Amino acid sequence: MSLKEALIRKSLGPAMDLVHSWTKEIHPKNEIAEWLDQNLGLLFDLPPGEELELGGVAPLLTKIAVAEANERPAFVEEKLLRFYDSFRVFYRDYQAKKGQ
Repeated sequence: MSLKEALIRKSLGPAMDLVHSWTKEIHPKNEIAEWLDQNLGLLFDLPPGEELELGGVAPLLTKIAVAEANERPAFVEEKLLRFYDSFRVFYRDYQAKKGQ
């Protein structure tokens, strides 16, 4: 790891603490936002011991998603459905290739 990478990783913790303090008032206000708050972290799961790789960015990304869903739940629902459908198509093709 380069000195630059080490310094960036060292500064991420305090930076994320600041971001958390700024976003602690963001709470789900509808069912779409609540689902995101409870499940979005699944996309950022890391193997044990690698939790620091993202420097705690996952909670920030979740808060941003929840804030957007609070303001525009129908738009976020549409994005989630497009994501699901895109993954479904990818996974179907992926399984077909594995089966060959």
